[in-house]
Amino acid sequence: MQLTDWIPSLTTTGLLSLLLWLSRTLITTRLTRSVQHEFDKKLEKLKSEFRATEKTLEASLAQRSAELESLRAGALNGINQRRSLLDKRRLESIDQLWGTLVRNHSARSLARSMSTLKLESIAERVGDDGQLREFMKTLGGGFDATKLDGVTAHLVRPHVSDMSWALYSAIQAITNYYVAHWLLLSQGLDSRGLIANDYAQSLILAVAPEYKEYLETHGLSASYNLLERLETLLLAELQRIMMDPQQDKESVEQAANILDHVRGLNEKVHSVAVP
Repeated sequence: MQLTDWIPSLTTTGLLSLLLWLSRTLITTRLTRSVQHEFDKKLEKLKSEFRATEKTLEASLAQRSAELESLRAGALNGINQRRSLLDKRRLESIDQLWGTLVRNHSARSLARSMSTLKLESIAERVGDDGQLREFMKTLGGGFDATKLDGVTAHLVRPHVSDMSWALYSAIQAITNYYVAHWLLLSQGLDSRGLIANDYAQSLILAVAPEYKEYLETHGLSASYNLLERLETLLLAELQRIMMDPQQDKESVEQAANILDHVRGLNEKVHSVAVP
């Protein structure tokens, strides 16, 4: 077979191969474009859904943030309101506590006068000495124990410091001690069973230990000056808690110790029948 006989066959085969290659390329390109188009559509759809979800999430977060801010503002406002109410109640309680002390001034004046007397000697003689009984009545200057105010002060105890309540209680306990003596002696009754100088002195030292030497030198008859000292300490404590209601551990412990001595003196006084 001559070469010329192969030429048509080779040409036909080459053309067919070229056509097949072109067809395959065209199909591949079309498929690729179709797939790319579908991918782009789906990708755009996903992007659109993502943007929508993102906007929804942003809106939800903004709403949550607003809700949290509202709750925080409400909580802070509530805290501030409660703090304001507590501050107001504390200041009112300070006024009430000091006001009670002022209203009971007559009892403390009597206690100061009684503290200068030799109680044991008077108690021994008062039953047989009419003039001494009259002197005791006159010393009271019309004092009326039924008009003393002790209820108001107890209502404010939760709102004042432990130390201010302890100091107030100490003043009242010492005052009541001397008033109880006066009630008995002014009626001609022997009050020697009520003598509790050790209790009273221990209470004073629990409040003001720096007065130990003073008491050892002058005895409990110096209670006139010591009561004034206790009032000064109470006033200073009330002024302090007006500005800062915080208490330190040492102050709380000292207040508890003072109240223990207050209870001891009060129990001694209450153990004696006072008409």
